Amino acid sequence: MPTTVYVWWPAEDVTAGSSVTARSGHVAVQAGGTYMSYWTAEDGKDGQSLAWSYAEDVERCHRDADRCIVINRLAEGQMKSLWDKYERTSFRDMNGNGCTAAINVLAVGATQSAPGNQLRAAGLAILSPVRSLKVALDHDFREFVMSGPHDPGQVEEFAGQLSYLF
Repeated sequence: MPTTVYVWWPAEDVTAGSSVTARSGHVAVQAGGTYMSYWTAEDGKDGQSLAWSYAEDVERCHRDADRCIVINRLAEGQMKSLWDKYERTSFRDMNGNGCTAAINVLAVGATQSAPGNQLRAAGLAILSPVRSLKVALDHDFREFVMSGPHDPGQVEEFAGQLSYLF
């Protein structure tokens, strides 16, 4: 089953009382039957929350996602295992950033996918005229993933690269 990455850009008409998401954007990942959406606490308060469905994120963001990126052949079981750990983790321990959580989940899905899929992705990365974030599954890829916190634009770029490679 394909993985879908949903990206909400920051709202352009942000008012003083707008939510954190309106000011900073949001991302979510759907892998198999698992919806992965981490939210920061509103107005700088300590805390976190999860959205359990795309419909809930649409309600919180007050609109449909600005972009949906479909990625095939990721290791969804390993993605879900990492997500299960995130559900029990303090948001502060994750840089307080849902985009970083999404990138980490996608990275696990890519690096733990079947060897044939990784080989295909590496071949496409080498043949691609555009330098890939996932160049041959090596240092550049790991360095990017570990460099958080991330923003919706970085998640969109990373997911776009994975959708091309996988």
